[in-house]
Amino acid sequence: MIGQVHAALKGTVGASVSAEEAEALKPAVSIRKSVTPGYIICLENGKKFKSLKRP
Repeated sequence: MIGQVHAALKGTVGASVSAEEAEALKPAVSIRKSVTPGYIICLENGKKFKSLKRP
């Protein structure tokens, strides 16, 4: 029984790694353009967020 559980878990780990390798992540914008004085842009989805400044 332990061997079956081990084999099942080992099979799921290998499947998720191959799926991640197949899907290459590409940023929504270039890294250089993601940082501006007024806001920053998320590299995953391209949303703009205001950056906080220290007083």
